Amino acid sequence: MKRCAHIALCGIFLSLMVSVVTPASAAVRVEPHFTMSSDPAKIAAEVLLDGNAFVFAYGTSTAEKNQVVNDVQSYVDAVSVTSMTPKVKGFVVNSGKFNEEIKLVLVYGEDEFTANELSSLVSSAGKKPHSIASYLCKVLSYDSVAAGKRLDTNAPQVTAKGSLSGGKAVCQGYANSFTILAEQAGIKSVKVRGYNGGVFHVMNVVDGGFAVDVTYSDGSGENYIMVPFAEYCERSGFEPVIDFDTAFEMKYGPSK
Repeated sequence: MKRCAHIALCGIFLSLMVSVVTPASAAVRVEPHFTMSSDPAKIAAEVLLDGNAFVFAYGTSTAEKNQVVNDVQSYVDAVSVTSMTPKVKGFVVNSGKFNEEIKLVLVYGEDEFTANELSSLVSSAGKKPHSIASYLCKVLSYDSVAAGKRLDTNAPQVTAKGSLSGGKAVCQGYANSFTILAEQAGIKSVKVRGYNGGVFHVMNVVDGGFAVDVTYSDGSGENYIMVPFAEYCERSGFEPVIDFDTAFEMKYGPSK
């Protein structure tokens, strides 16, 4: 995939570190257990279903453990429809032993929209991808100062409610806001994480494989709304870290 120079619109980096817990935590078991080489989408599906999952991790480094947490987080983010993406946290169980595992759990936010707030937003934004994107470009502006900091998932520039309430967003704020409005409008969409020139970025893909990148459209003046995904990647230099078809199947089931 071609890389090209592009304005660094999103500098948010989320550090997801694993912690060590006492062996007593190992008393709680959830099946199935996974290995470090397992498909992160399957692990994410288990975490979303049961609230936790276990991954065998004996003999692996901290960096490898953190990578698993980040990979699972990418798929949780992809299918999330909440104002704040649930955060995946990893805890090492039985550290250094042959039955060492990472226990993955979800931490949910509480800053959600009321039904009346959602109804008002949909009334203003419309029910088409272009109208929603246009609305977000009008009410949000890119917060370049915040983008240069390490923001947590509950930062107001990251959550949909915080972004729309304050009028400032980074890429995740734009993507979460589009997701909320698209969901209300009956538009199938997922969030796709990736990198542009080494800079972390999140955008949306709607049903049919069309990219909707409100952040880049708002900041660069180029049209990245309802562009075929391959064309979008070629033009923007975006390199995804997840497969959006897999994310769609996780969220909506197999396509018919």
